[in-house]
Amino acid sequence: MAADSLRPSPKHGRRRPPIRIEVPRTGQSFTFTKVLNAGQEPLTASFSTKRLKVYRGEQMALQVCAFVLGLLMLWWQWLRRELAASG
Repeated sequence: MAADSLRPSPKHGRRRPPIRIEVPRTGQSFTFTKVLNAGQEPLTASFSTKRLKVYRGEQMALQVCAFVLGLLMLWWQWLRRELAASG
């Protein structure tokens, strides 16, 4: 009698093993766009990509902006020091 109580009832069906997702620790990040479910519909995954030229262009623009910002900060610090020394 005890063994029968441990079995899943036929109305619930067969038990599925848990879904295991290995998430990488390095590399590009993943964004999950769908909640994982244990329903009858198959799991789907979607992702978007961009062309390498577009990615490199965006990367270059960001680096140039950071460089110009750094130059402006240096100029501002130099200007403050010059004004403080002269008066």
